[in-house]
Amino acid sequence: MLDSPSFVLLLLPAVVLTVGLLAVALPRARAAYVERRFGLTRPDRPILTEIERFLAEHGAQVEVQ
Repeated sequence: MLDSPSFVLLLLPAVVLTVGLLAVALPRARAAYVERRFGLTRPDRPILTEIERFLAEHGAQVEVQ
């Protein structure tokens, strides 16, 4: 059963979709884990405030970390 080409072709879309979902989800999970583990917080630096203000004024929905 596992050696038939039709089984491989049937399984291929599910494998590709699963790998794609993991590739999208895991970086966010890793970032959250690292921030929690090392107690990372937002630095209070004037340049970051200025960048955030510029982005907010120009309508970009970007979060500066």
